[in-house]
Amino acid sequence: MGAPGGAGRKGLGEGEQRMMCVVLAAPPEETAVETEAPTLGALPLEEALTAPSMPAAGAMGVAELHALALAAGGRLVPFLGGGWMMAFTGGARATDLAMQAAMCALAARRRGGEAPGVMAVVTGRAEVSGVVPVGALLDRGAALLRVRGAGRVRIDEVTAGLLDPRFEIHGEGAALVLQGERDIEEPTRTLLGRPTPCVGRDAHLAGLVATFEACVEGPQARAVLVSAAAGAGKSRLRHELLEQIRGRWAQVEVWSGQGDPLRAGSPFGLVAPLLRRMAGVMDGEPLGARRQKIRARVARHVPATEVPRVAAFIGELVGARFEDEDHLPLRAAREDAMIMGDQIRRAFVDLLDAECAARPVVLVLEDVHWGDRPSVGLVDAALRSLGGRALFVLALARPEVTEVFPGLWAERALTSVHLGPLSRRSCERVIRAALGEGVAEEVVARLVERSGGNAFCLEELIRAVAEGAGEALPDTVLSMVQARLGRLPPEERRVLRAASVFGQVFWRAGVAALLPREDAQKVPEWLEGLAAHELVARRPAARFPGQQELVFRHALVREAAYAMLTEEDRALGHRLAGAWLEKVGEVDALGLAEHFERGGSPGQAVRFYREAAEQALEGNDLGAALARAERGLLCLEGGRDAEGNGGREGTRGSVGGDEGGMGERKRERERERERERNEARGALMQIRAEAHRWRGENAESERWGLAAMGCVARGSATWFRAASEVAMSTGRLGHVEELLALLETLEGLAAQGPVAPAYLPASGRAVVSAILLGLRERAGVALGRMEATAQAAELGRDPVALGWLLRARAVQALYAGDAGAYLELTVGSAEAFGRAGDVRGACSQMVNIGFASSQLGRYAEAEAVLREAIATAERQGLHAIATGGRNNLGIALARLGRLDEALEVEQQAARALEAQGDRRLEGGSRTYLATILLLRRDLEGAEREARRAVEVLGGIKTSRAAALGILARVLIGRGDREGALMASEEAVALVESAGGGEEEAAVHLARAEALAAAGRMGEAREALRVGRDRLLVRADRITRGELSQSFLEGVPDHARLLSLAQAWLGAA
Repeated sequence: MGAPGGAGRKGLGEGEQRMMCVVLAAPPEETAVETEAPTLGALPLEEALTAPSMPAAGAMGVAELHALALAAGGRLVPFLGGGWMMAFTGGARATDLAMQAAMCALAARRRGGEAPGVMAVVTGRAEVSGVVPVGALLDRGAALLRVRGAGRVRIDEVTAGLLDPRFEIHGEGAALVLQGERDIEEPTRTLLGRPTPCVGRDAHLAGLVATFEACVEGPQARAVLVSAAAGAGKSRLRHELLEQIRGRWAQVEVWSGQGDPLRAGSPFGLVAPLLRRMAGVMDGEPLGARRQKIRARVARHVPATEVPRVAAFIGELVGARFEDEDHLPLRAAREDAMIMGDQIRRAFVDLLDAECAARPVVLVLEDVHWGDRPSVGLVDAALRSLGGRALFVLALARPEVTEVFPGLWAERALTSVHLGPLSRRSCERVIRAALGEGVAEEVVARLVERSGGNAFCLEELIRAVAEGAGEALPDTVLSMVQARLGRLPPEERRVLRAASVFGQVFWRAGVAALLPREDAQKVPEWLEGLAAHELVARRPAARFPGQQELVFRHALVREAAYAMLTEEDRALGHRLAGAWLEKVGEVDALGLAEHFERGGSPGQAVRFYREAAEQALEGNDLGAALARAERGLLCLEGGRDAEGNGGREGTRGSVGGDEGGMGERKRERERERERERNEARGALMQIRAEAHRWRGENAESERWGLAAMGCVARGSATWFRAASEVAMSTGRLGHVEELLALLETLEGLAAQGPVAPAYLPASGRAVVSAILLGLRERAGVALGRMEATAQAAELGRDPVALGWLLRARAVQALYAGDAGAYLELTVGSAEAFGRAGDVRGACSQMVNIGFASSQLGRYAEAEAVLREAIATAERQGLHAIATGGRNNLGIALARLGRLDEALEVEQQAARALEAQGDRRLEGGSRTYLATILLLRRDLEGAEREARRAVEVLGGIKTSRAAALGILARVLIGRGDREGALMASEEAVALVESAGGGEEEAAVHLARAEALAAAGRMGEAREALRVGRDRLLVRADRITRGELSQSFLEGVPDHARLLSLAQAWLGAA
């Protein structure tokens, strides 16, 4: 008997029944399908791919859909009337087919913009003829498309039953909707194929739930640090806690990040992947797609006016760089790593603030001991700034985390939890759950004793017993794991060793790239075997598009596999891993650098160490920046790499010797490579100079800055950045000759022709340092050249360059005696830096505005602006600027009569400035301390601080003069008239040689009082007359009347000088 229509058939037909999962999509413009089934006229894929306009899924084209389906193991079938189908079949299990289809449907929904049309996901057996499945399965999908009011991705009950718990499914019956994917990093833990009970952690779990409840109810930002030895059960506790949180609080956002041993310390290595997953960004996908995802995710809750800024700097963090042509803050940040770090921190906090305002946010950070300081700093900034938000940070780490990050979040609302060994009873429960209730008591007792209460160790012992190896159990956990690996087939062991080269997370194609070509096809099969052995697990989402991502089930398994590599294989593996990761779009510069360095390719490692050092500066991780730069320099000096290359490309010999044009070309290539090496060397040295400066190590900053300038082409961007560091360090160290040489070089470059925009910040810093060191005349010449160059090249349009130009003008005005112009120019400088998004520069100028207000006798205003500046600096982690603010705040408080508070603030500033090695500011702070102690009538303490200030300030003329002036007044109080005369005489001489200074009136007042105390009234009157006349000239320069008045009447030294002049000189 034959089937109808089967006449004439001589054998079995091509059609067959297969288990399939199908994603069916209506055309984008339709919200429901009215026909019994979609138009099933299948369009050949090649024709659809080349069609000029083919409706697909909103913003997605056929090519992108095809790539999406192909990466997940499916097949795309476009339909003639619009819409499409993805079919998943083959040897995979039904659960895997459903997972692949669901993830593709969700990805199509995310990427399809606002109107991708509706989709249906159905699973079952279908008859396949040609390329299109037919029959009841497709009819079921069409029926789902017609359901009114359902969500965009509808699924049938069969598919819903096959999907694991990480997929969020809403509704019931025919209205089941696939809402999204939960951020679960691993499947439920199994032992011998069975789920294991969570035992012995009830008290810890209850405490963590209570802490989260307090966080939400407050609301109050809270952090929990769970520490325990490897294998103690941290991840299981995390899993159970998140299950309870999701069960009790439906509206909660969970973002997860994980440290990796191979990327430990990589800047933002914990936080960047977390944000990529949050936004659905994959490394290696088109830049436009990454930008779109970031912008869309940020816009979900961030105010519309802030979206461009927040998205741009989150994009920098996750490797989705935005255009900066019309984005001044982004352009300025790309010129200065520290500004970039400030902006990233601000954007991260603003994003979390907006998210927490909408719903509670949980940040899960696993293996923090393999984390990085920039990520830890970002989280610290969020905890500090968002204290009144429902932000819950769950950090899990081994006990050594306290050594890696001393004082981790100690100043925040932190709860520390340490997991000890499991109790005997808890161990027994796990054993019987895995081996059955009939297991012998002596076996149970032996396993409990050998495990020591370590959960991972206990599981390995149970596996060994189940496999019949219970009589010869190894003594240590690591050896136990290695013994277990030794029982695997050789091929699976080799795959495991290759995977371990990548770190805790690896990729199927990456593993294949490390193996001989003939074995690559078998990698999927071997990985399946390792997953069945519960050694590795597939992850639900991958960092790289089209790549299957896997993870070691436990760090100890990875460590054991890595330890089994030979030295030769380890080097080769890292070299191949680095090449593969670079090809697929890896953005972790430190990880790539270490792969190439460990692989014996130092020439390739250099450029990534440079990038990693810059990223560390952005993260304000100065120690890491120095370490990365040092490793890059060592790689430059390390000779040829394992492939015979001295740099990024090898030097190839020529047949027939070094003759004629070929020899010249070879020499030119070698010269070009040497220039590239010098540029890299100079850039790494410049990074060292900047990091040392921010650490307050000014001598080291000067040394490395000068070295960098000697390596690179004079006038290049790197040269100017290094010159900026030298300008600041020489000024702080009082190295006059070096600063004069730099000024001359900068002027020479400006005279030669057009200069890079980086010229103005370098020149501005050099001019300011020269003025502060008393080189006013020389600085004036340099400022004139700087003004002319800026005007000719229109460099003033750049807000950062303008900020430095105004800063130089302001300091020149101050030392010329015009405190009013100093205030106005400093306000302009702060506004320019603010327009550029340079929070650091703007905050620094706020401190200078506070200083200017004090100089004008407006101490209440000074206090207000300085407290705001200090708060901003601390919120942004700008500790050096906060210290400068306290330096000025101390004297303002003293002038307001709050002497105890003033003393405490100023002492804190002096200690910090001494630690930083900033001689000028430390000396100024100690001068202020002497003034405060004099006002408190502590003459002994005042003399000690004044003499220390004089010693520290050395040849910094105007600052040393101010210190000598206060010393003279202290000595008058102590009855040391001769000492007062000597100090005041030197002070006046320094002021005269420097051409004035901000404390000129105080110096002349001290001289007059010292002479009067010595009985030399004629000279005293003359000194007072000079001081009064110069003070009045300075007041006349202040154009705003109220500022001029407060300058004369509000500054105590000015008021006293005028009062004494009236008494001693009369109306003369």
